[in-house]
Amino acid sequence: MGTLKNQPKHPIYYKKFPKLNYITPVIILIVLLVGIIGTLIYNTTNFYSTLQENTENYTNSETSHMALNISSRMKMRQKHIQNLADTFSIIPKSQLTPELLKRKTYYFDMTSIFIVASDGSTIPEDQELGSLKNYLHNHPNLYFQPKIFVTNKDEVFFSAPIKHKDGDTSILVGSRSKTKIQEMLQNVAFKGQVYCSIADSSGSIIIPSTDDNSLQKLDNIFSGNVQGRDAEEAQKMLSDIGLQNSGAVQFDNITKEKIIIGYGSLDINDWMLFTIV
Repeated sequence: MGTLKNQPKHPIYYKKFPKLNYITPVIILIVLLVGIIGTLIYNTTNFYSTLQENTENYTNSETSHMALNISSRMKMRQKHIQNLADTFSIIPKSQLTPELLKRKTYYFDMTSIFIVASDGSTIPEDQELGSLKNYLHNHPNLYFQPKIFVTNKDEVFFSAPIKHKDGDTSILVGSRSKTKIQEMLQNVAFKGQVYCSIADSSGSIIIPSTDDNSLQKLDNIFSGNVQGRDAEEAQKMLSDIGLQNSGAVQFDNITKEKIIIGYGSLDINDWMLFTIV
């Protein structure tokens, strides 16, 4: 058994590594700081990711509700025209006067209501058809079924066939200015906080937004003039539109600021409502 003199002493007495007492706490502190910073970065990234997802979901939901609202209003006007055409079909042609149509125009808050006969004549006689004449010629189905449509005029048209007792068929047409439709869009648009427009599935603008810049943003997406992550989001959006599905996507580089575009089907032709937040 060794003597007390030969027994090993506690390392503190040797003091062979005096700096170890200082380095160890520093290393522990650095590890803790790295862990805290990493946690903060993860939580911040996760927060913004969740915030973006919630914003997109909200935009999608609100856009879908707006699309349903706008669709219902437009279909209601179409129904008014259709019911009026049914009424006109059972009364004598001699009673279908410009004065009657004028009263109905005021009553239904339309820009104009007129009749186009199968021979191309109109009531009122001085009704200017313009590009509508060619549209009617290229779409003879309008003499058989109701439709909402646009030409290159600054109006939206609502039409329905009038099947007269003598076997002849005319078309009752009601028009509403695109300015009025724009006002309707903004009135239901997140209390006026976003820009809205209506376009078809190919990107052709039906009702433009009151903001010209928003039209350029849509054009960039439909023309494929986007890059990086924005191109992936654009592809998702175009795929949804082709299927008439609703959705919302965020674009980071189309403008100087990030924007979210919501889209929803109007269930009218292939028209879609677009909202830009």
